[in-house]
Parts: sequence; C-alpha cells; structure tokens
Amino acid sequence: MKVLTIDTTGLKGRYLREFPRIVAVGGAQIDDEGHLTTSFGSYVHQSSEHVNDERAQGAWRSNGIDPQKVIEATLSEKDAAFLLKEWVGDSPATGFNVGFLTDFLSQEPWSIRQLGGTPCVMKEAAKVISKKNRQFLLRVSLNDALSWASAEGYETAPSPGIEIRAEANAIRVALLILALEKEANNE
Repeated sequence: MKVLTIDTTGLKGRYLREFPRIVAVGGAQIDDEGHLTTSFGSYVHQSSEHVNDERAQGAWRSNGIDPQKVIEATLSEKDAAFLLKEWVGDSPATGFNVGFLTDFLSQEPWSIRQLGGTPCVMKEAAKVISKKNRQFLLRVSLNDALSWASAEGYETAPSPGIEIRAEANAIRVALLILALEKEANNE
C-alpha cells in the first residue's frame, strides 16, 4: 500500500481563488509482508508572493516549514504532480486524513483519484483508540494517534536524518497503519 502526505499553505474552503497550495509531498510504501520498503519527500516550489501571503502564516506556524525552502525548491508543482502520479500508478493509496488529501490531490495538476477506495487512517485510528479507551472518538489528530501507538509499544518514528516533514509524516502514517493492522489481528 502507498501512503501519501502533503503540507499546504492552509485549508481548502477557507479562502477564495487559488489559495491554499501544496508546498511539500511525501510518500511511503508498505509491501505485502508489512514492511516499510521506500519513502520520499520533496518541497514543491511556490512563488514568494504566495508563500509570503499573510493567509499562509498560520500554516507555517503549524507545520514548522521554513517558507524560504518552498520558494527555493526546484521541483515545480506540475513536475511534482507528474512524479507523484507516476509513483502511485494504479496502486491503492491512502493517508492519515483522506478527505484533506482528496481536497487537494483530486484537483489539477495532481489528479490522483486512488484515495477514495481506501480506509481513512485517521478514522481507523479513532475506532481502535475509542475501543481501547472506552470512549467514542470520531477522529484523532496524527499526534494523538502516534502517541497511542507509541504507548502500545509500536514503532512510530522515522529514521534519523529525514528532513522533509511530509516524508517523515508519510513514514509515521505507514508505521501507524502497521500498528493498527497488528491491533486488528490481536482482537
């Protein structure tokens, strides 16, 4: 299974026109035996006008990305979309919050439509954590899901040296998927 993550300059629907945009992409792959086999990440170039727009400031505080890295990125949005589509191919893909990913990745130039047929990892994590904690949760944050998995003894950290947050998060989500699958098998 392929796991996708993105970082953006905000949430869709909050602003008019072409705002926000994807500023980083990440991916990780889990093979049929449940091993993490590959990962990648890249910043996606956006103009300084877009990156420095006051509407993006909350995103930079939230995701911790240095906006200058996005301005200096050599990978264009069109090229990033092409490479991501090539990597996904016809494989099923998922992510932590599939709805958020779909809002961005179903649009041009990305046009990745394989997200709809896979479970939303956020919702699956909420189900497992709800059952364990005996309280109903509709959704959980990635940090809360990773804290739960770590407390249960599952690996949740990417390898040292991964600098792009989207890649690190793709690995975290892939490891979370493996933890959720092990929990399901233990029931």
